[in-house]
Amino acid sequence: MNILFEQEAFEELQEWVSTDKKIFKKIVELIRNISRSPYEGLGKPEPLKYNYGGYWSRRITQEDRLIYKIDDSTIVIISCKGHYD
Repeated sequence: MNILFEQEAFEELQEWVSTDKKIFKKIVELIRNISRSPYEGLGKPEPLKYNYGGYWSRRITQEDRLIYKIDDSTIVIISCKGHYD
């Protein structure tokens, strides 16, 4: 699967690289797991609703979520810091 980061998500990922490598490694592990099994596995995947219909969330930390969708054979990541509202 291809991986596409939206601009904001890529900036969040870069921030994790410079501030907390452990969380960065967890994000990489989650993305690898998504590529093998998009809707089950690590991080308690759950489908999102309302404004985020079609997107999925996986837990990075208690406060942070990885938000993504699968578009054909591409993982589109829109956020990897914070929590959806």
